[in-house]
Amino acid sequence: MPVVTDPFSEIHDAIWTLIEANTTLAGLVKTGNRIKLDGKNYDPFKSKHSNNDFPEIIIIPSGGQYQPVATSDDGKLVQNFDLLLNDGDLVATRKYFPVKWQIIKTFANVDGLLGLDYVKNVQFEDITDSINPENEHEGWRAVFRISVLMFFSRTYLKS
Repeated sequence: MPVVTDPFSEIHDAIWTLIEANTTLAGLVKTGNRIKLDGKNYDPFKSKHSNNDFPEIIIIPSGGQYQPVATSDDGKLVQNFDLLLNDGDLVATRKYFPVKWQIIKTFANVDGLLGLDYVKNVQFEDITDSINPENEHEGWRAVFRISVLMFFSRTYLKS
């Protein structure tokens, strides 16, 4: 088992790498509108939005499950991440549907492991579509759930 200091950050980075590898999606969502919680920006959320701030993608951790004795040798961990898409436009066909389609295509092409040995499966679910009235730029919002299944040896977890 390779030494893993922080699987959550590794998975967060791997998800962003996967998203940014889709050049069509990267072309639809500007770099500054990909809100990353990677510590490079102390307060990555924008307090005021303009039309240029959409569409916007945010990935946030959203809980999970831990089973310390999943098998005789391994512990199982599931970490969920929610990918939020805000488009700032009430016309769904203008930005929302094209970006949503590219997100779905991105996760249809995942190899299931995100390039990490301890990841055994990645599930992707389209949770909800809704109108986002929370700010001055109404528009569509989608929430996608990314569930990442990991196994670690119990010996490693106890070390």
